[in-house]
Amino acid sequence: MTPQILLYNITNEDQKKKIKALLLRLKIRARIVEKERYIEPIGRLAGMDIDQDKDSSDKNTCETQEGDMTDFSDEMLIFCFLSDGLLNQMLQGLRKAGVYIPLKAVLTPSNCMWNSYMIHREIAKEHEMMHQTRE
Repeated sequence: MTPQILLYNITNEDQKKKIKALLLRLKIRARIVEKERYIEPIGRLAGMDIDQDKDSSDKNTCETQEGDMTDFSDEMLIFCFLSDGLLNQMLQGLRKAGVYIPLKAVLTPSNCMWNSYMIHREIAKEHEMMHQTRE
């Protein structure tokens, strides 16, 4: 699959330009995820051929409750199909460019059926826990 990044809520024009330049240099495709597509599995958003009903074998998935589908405005990146080396180059490039987006995740077999609300909830929770332990 083609290396790509799912982009959520990147509204700062300067950051957007820096991210686009880095993606172009590293030959990584960008997909901007619109709010109306947040309910779709992130694997499908990344171009995977997935059937939501077919794979219920992974019991380690997040359940979507009605209250969990709250819109979010946080900036978020999901890295899809990047090799370890390319992921490291991307993260270094973001750091060098001064682009700070705290909510980042990698598409995995465990989370590919999650929707954007689920992955946002999980990585926001992890980010909060990491910062609580530092204080």
